[in-house]
Amino acid sequence: MFKVLIADDEPRIRNGLCSLINWGDYGMTVIGTAKNGKEALEIADEKKPELCLIDICMPIMDGINLIRNLNERNPKSINIIVSGHDEFEYAQQSIKLKVFDYILKPIMKEDFLKVILKVKHHLEEELEKERQHKLASTLLEKNLPVLRYRFLSDWLKGNLTHEEIAELMDFHKIRHGNNNGLIVIKAIDSYCKNDISVETDKQLKLCMLQNMIEESVENLEPFIITVDEYQNVVVIVTITDESVWDNIKNIIEEKSVQKMDLELRIYKRKLDPNTLEICNVYEEILKEIEMEYYCLPVVNKVKSYIEQNWQDSGLSLHKIAAQVDVSTNHLSKLFKQELGISFTDYLIKRRITEAIRLLGLPHSKINEVAEKVGYSTQHYFCAAFKKVLGITPSEYRKKCYSEE
Repeated sequence: MFKVLIADDEPRIRNGLCSLINWGDYGMTVIGTAKNGKEALEIADEKKPELCLIDICMPIMDGINLIRNLNERNPKSINIIVSGHDEFEYAQQSIKLKVFDYILKPIMKEDFLKVILKVKHHLEEELEKERQHKLASTLLEKNLPVLRYRFLSDWLKGNLTHEEIAELMDFHKIRHGNNNGLIVIKAIDSYCKNDISVETDKQLKLCMLQNMIEESVENLEPFIITVDEYQNVVVIVTITDESVWDNIKNIIEEKSVQKMDLELRIYKRKLDPNTLEICNVYEEILKEIEMEYYCLPVVNKVKSYIEQNWQDSGLSLHKIAAQVDVSTNHLSKLFKQELGISFTDYLIKRRITEAIRLLGLPHSKINEVAEKVGYSTQHYFCAAFKKVLGITPSEYRKKCYSEE
């Protein structure tokens, strides 16, 4: 119910306005009456009415001064002057004070009702606008992380104009200072690997890493911290303390060991104060990451090559390294780093997995199985089989299958 306040120094007018219409039929209720402007202002301060019917000539504080005070203290209130004076001066002041309407005494019910219906329509419109605004604000707040991520992604990729960057920074309330830095952190850990089975764990740990880094750089006034599409934590900061900036790698690494026991690669660059375009700096860091660490495409290429050629008894790391144009030693380190297993052990397990399937087939011979899974001799096959399962192929067959 919309709240109505009636202010008039005549009791007859106050009571008449209270009973002139059934206020409840129009979604309104009279929450108070006042005999002067001072009393009306006290009631309005306490109950915040949506509609005030105000006589101009009242003692202590007149209607014009009451409206001035209401405009300052309760600006959403609709004020209607109810007066016996039809003078140009009052009408002129009413316009200046943005009065909603001006009703002359004696008040006719039909005319009064028209004004009240207009007020009701206006209040309902304002209420719907407010509801829509709150809904939009709620949706915006829920989607701000996504919107900020998109902004950062487009900014880093160089997809935005200078004007768009400035506009979006203003929208996100991001302050861009004259001394800014870009930090990109790559975590060397199993959760960074391409394994769908641990996707939830990866995201959880990335979130923890992001929070940990936020704590580490708090003295640099970070204004963007997010995870990019390559699962790097990206931070843009305003450098307020040069000593902290100079030592930021040690600060982040110390925090990571304390909280998550992670090995990190940390890259930092100062940004040109005369530009908001950081895509070139970001691109340089990504290239550096790829050169120093980001080997997933290489390792995936090796895994694919093994899957297609594991039956080849001449398959070796040296042969694959030549195929992917990487040195044998470097590829060996990358493979072990990414998969937690050496190339040799990975190849053996792949071959033995197939051997187990073949040994279950009727009439299969061990020497034939050895040849099919890429071993030039039965001796090497049996040694590899025992290394993986702890027993020989013959022992495995006796234990698991009936000999024909």
